[in-house]
Amino acid sequence: MTFVAAKRFGERVLIASDTMISDLTGMPHDVIPGRLKVITICPTITVAYAGLPDQGIDAIKAARLRWIETGKVSELETVLVGETQEYFGKLEFLLVVHQDGVSLKRIWDGRVSASLDQACIGQRDLLSALLALVGEVPHGMVPHEFEEESQFSSAFDRLFSGIYISESAGGFGIKATCSPYGHYMSGFVGSMAWDTVFSGQNDTEQKLADRRSGMTQWAYNISGPKLRGVAVVGAVILDAGVGFIYDPIHQNGPILERFMPPKSQDEARSALNVFQKRVNHIAERFGGGIEVQFPPPSSNPPSEHELSLIMRHASSTLFPTEITMLEDAVWIRCGTDVASQGVRVGFNMLGENPVSTLTTTIDRMNEAIQKRVRR
Repeated sequence: MTFVAAKRFGERVLIASDTMISDLTGMPHDVIPGRLKVITICPTITVAYAGLPDQGIDAIKAARLRWIETGKVSELETVLVGETQEYFGKLEFLLVVHQDGVSLKRIWDGRVSASLDQACIGQRDLLSALLALVGEVPHGMVPHEFEEESQFSSAFDRLFSGIYISESAGGFGIKATCSPYGHYMSGFVGSMAWDTVFSGQNDTEQKLADRRSGMTQWAYNISGPKLRGVAVVGAVILDAGVGFIYDPIHQNGPILERFMPPKSQDEARSALNVFQKRVNHIAERFGGGIEVQFPPPSSNPPSEHELSLIMRHASSTLFPTEITMLEDAVWIRCGTDVASQGVRVGFNMLGENPVSTLTTTIDRMNEAIQKRVRR
């Protein structure tokens, strides 16, 4: 069993999965490293599987070859549908395609869904828990274009208790972003705890020392390649001196990378840079990837008219709010002597509507201070 969830956000789709492989023969589960279950086969197509791991990966390889031969997504779909018929009830897929728009489909038991806004495969009862957690993830102070995506991503991370989501799902959290500008494996930093985390009197000195030493809590980095459209991603645990590079199109299991555990921040940065270069090298060897260069965001300050609208909004808030223009940013201070906070919003974060961005920031700051005062 596994858990793969996908949700559409406009023209983008975020897919998140675990890596754990459950062994039904009674042998211990392969939790870490497990296997990569979200496979980007080209810049416009990503497939995820749940169920039989060997058959799932082989089916995706076969579907990829059919697509290369024909250039038709329908032919790729036909291969996947056939595999779910052969392994009825034991294998299913999610398929995301950017072709004349975006589509997210579920393929299972010889059937194909219509395009969906959200979908999951594997342990499907976990989807309701995930969506409930989305509502619990707070917004940041400064609004941005991908807020809903960020909430969904953070909610998926919160599903994990230590390295497990459930008895049959867990390992690393892996995410792929399916964008009109190319599908890619997302990089991020996470942490895992082996012990039960309590607060207050249960946080003994020994427990805290164990966490700091890496015995019961450790950080990991997911390293996505610079290229889009390739099924390569790395996961590294610095404290353990071990990393795994997933390249499922060319080999089912991950490539093991070992190194001396870093003893300083400089050594940690160096180890991560070396590991990232290794991930990029394997991705380039994969072939077919693209590198996308986006123009830098606008760094223009708000116009006089926009600034006057922002100042008018600030003057009507519950708590005193001050707006200060800096050389490259807007500084917002909100609150009283009892409770206050400040936020720096760079001009490059203002987006296409500076008034909306800054008035929303002001409102969120006021809400946060109101909650603190009520306590």
